[in-house]
Amino acid sequence: MVHSCFYLVRKSRLPRYTRKLIRLRIPFVLEETHRIISIPDGYVALVFPELPARQYQLVFRTFGFDGLPYPHV
Repeated sequence: MVHSCFYLVRKSRLPRYTRKLIRLRIPFVLEETHRIISIPDGYVALVFPELPARQYQLVFRTFGFDGLPYPHV
């Protein structure tokens, strides 16, 4: 999966987001550490691949803002 964007989410709120994304059938992976992305303690990165516009719109509505671009090295 080629990563496109990510959202930093508090671990305490993670189950809420993952349940919704699974229900919407949106593909994602979780990252707790990354050598470029600074992930604060107590947070996890929800990482998404390139999504069709319709799926990205659902992700945008879920979080209320655009995801951060995933760094490619």
